[in-house]
Amino acid sequence: MDNFIKSIKNATTPDLGDDNYLNDTFANKLKSAVTLLDKNPQTKILTLNTGGLGGWDDHNEARGYVTRMEYLFRALRSATAHLKAIDKIGTINIMVFAEFGRNVNLNSAFGWDHGNLQNLYVIGGKNYFTHKGVVGETVLDVTGKLNRLWLKPKSGTYTFEPMSIASTLYQLYGIENPNELTSWSFEPLNILA
Repeated sequence: MDNFIKSIKNATTPDLGDDNYLNDTFANKLKSAVTLLDKNPQTKILTLNTGGLGGWDDHNEARGYVTRMEYLFRALRSATAHLKAIDKIGTINIMVFAEFGRNVNLNSAFGWDHGNLQNLYVIGGKNYFTHKGVVGETVLDVTGKLNRLWLKPKSGTYTFEPMSIASTLYQLYGIENPNELTSWSFEPLNILA
C-alpha cells in the first residue's frame, strides 16, 4: 500500500494547456481523485465534498455564489481535460449534485431558501451515460407568499427514487454486493441492558 500511495503522490498530470488545474483546495482534491481512479481501476466510486470553495448555505447575502461556481466549474473543466488526456473520458464520470434543492428566486435577505428540486450534472462516462437532454419536467408552484416560489415535478412526469438511482449506478460500475451497500436494517439498541 505504501508503494501505491507513493506512486499516486509522484504521478504527473498531463499538460492540459489552458485547462490546467488552478492551485486551490477543491481543484487539488479533484485532480487527486482523477489520478487515483486512473491508477487504481479497482476503485469504483469516490465521494468528494466541495471543501475549499466556501460554504453553500446561502440563506443570506449570496454574493459569493458566483465566485464559488466559477471555481467549481473551472475545476470540473480541468478534470474533464485530464480525463480526455489519459483516455478515460469514456469510463470515468463525475457527478455533481447537492444534498437538497433551493428555491427558484432570492428571498428577502438576498439568499436562497431550501427547495425541493435540484440539478445533477454528469461529466464523462460516455460509455455508460449516452442520454442527452432533459428527463422529467417541472412546474412552478406559486405559494402566494413573498419570494416563495417552488419548482415541483409536473404531474405524470418521470421521476426517480433515490435507491433506484443508486442500484443503477452500482450495476453500471460492476459492483456486485448491493445488499451491503443498500442495507438499511440496523440491530435494535437495547438501552435498558
